Amino acid sequence: MANFLRPLTLNPDADVPADVDLYYQGGFTAESMPPSDGGPWRIILASAGQDGFDSLIGAADDLTDALRATPGEVRLTWQELAATSVDSPAQSPRRARPPHGTGG
Repeated sequence: MANFLRPLTLNPDADVPADVDLYYQGGFTAESMPPSDGGPWRIILASAGQDGFDSLIGAADDLTDALRATPGEVRLTWQELAATSVDSPAQSPRRARPPHGTGG
């Protein structure tokens, strides 16, 4: 985890819960939570919006590489959030498409 976080910039003034550090680089942010009570490290990658998901995909690749270089057992759990669409008055009305295979 340290190898992944080292080149990122820590924002100590970020509004995050206790025991959470917020790092950022380019178009993504990384919230890290150290292990507690023998649990795992947790890290949440999110797009910061500058360049869509390109930087987030790069961050996930970098994290995967850092974890592969870590000695010992590493378990990686992905949780992908559903995409959403927000219409603004400046845009023409659009309907969100349902996920593949759900019909509609």
